[in-house]
Amino acid sequence: MSTKFLERLFNNWIAKIASLLLALLIYIMYLSSQLSEKDFVVPLKIVQTGNLTLVESKSPVSAVKVTVRGKSSQLLEVSENDLEAYVDITSQVAGGTYDFPIFVKPSGRLVLMEPLEIKLGREKVSLTVEERIFRYVPVEATLAGTPARGYQVESVSVAPPYVKITGPKSIVDGISFVQTEKIDIQGITRNSVQETALSYENSLVKIDAETQYEVTVVTEPSPLTKDFPGVPIEYRNLDSAFEITTSAQTTDIRLKGQMLQVENSDASVFRVEADCSAIREEGTFEVPVYVVVPQGLEIDSQSKTRIRITVARRTIPEPVLPEAGPVDLAEPEVHDQ
Repeated sequence: MSTKFLERLFNNWIAKIASLLLALLIYIMYLSSQLSEKDFVVPLKIVQTGNLTLVESKSPVSAVKVTVRGKSSQLLEVSENDLEAYVDITSQVAGGTYDFPIFVKPSGRLVLMEPLEIKLGREKVSLTVEERIFRYVPVEATLAGTPARGYQVESVSVAPPYVKITGPKSIVDGISFVQTEKIDIQGITRNSVQETALSYENSLVKIDAETQYEVTVVTEPSPLTKDFPGVPIEYRNLDSAFEITTSAQTTDIRLKGQMLQVENSDASVFRVEADCSAIREEGTFEVPVYVVVPQGLEIDSQSKTRIRITVARRTIPEPVLPEAGPVDLAEPEVHDQ
């Protein structure tokens, strides 16, 4: 009986094996027909822990379609949080443009599902990568507003004065400074010290900034010049024995000083003098011209620093004597007592 069973078992064995495989395929197809699909849009992350980094502000593909196939009852509990799509650019060692494969990492709960099938809407993404470098660049203050009238900014300093930046070589090499947030100096009349932060929005560049930066703005009075044409020149220190025969002379003066002080000044605030103290005889002489100004003002320019004058000895008129009246020579009368 055993022999007959074996004979029957191996009789037409090829057909029997084919039938078995066909039945197994039908069963698998049946099971497959009982599975459901669920689509998710998963954010695409870029892993760039090596010496390379992206040179674009964002990936050309920010998310990918992921299809999960499994039992309907199990798929009800699956969300996009169970899937992580990423590209690892550390697979390259030199800068350039490459087609990087996209990977999907399922959560631990998703891995335990059986059966489970995961498909990607796209398999690769083209990215341009570049060497990552760092350098230190100056920090510059951003000022908003202007000082009060009559004042101006003399200097601006930031502490600390430098900041470390890290990013793609082509971008980092093109950054000459990083600015602070705006510092309000509207209407100030004295030095100002304010704390602020840095302002830089390129997501490809990392700024290793301090929490706060101290900006010092030093102000000073604004300078102003004012012209005074035709100011009379006074002659000083001339010996009283002489007199000047030259016609009166004038000079043009440009006054310089703080704006508010110069604006309120007129010709009465200064004197223009020709020093004649060296003259000891008659003749024509060249004498220096000085301008005397109050403290806080100075002479920016004057049209004449020396003038020529003619000096003559002063004429002293002879004294005039009073005229004498007629003399009466008659004898005086004598009266009897």
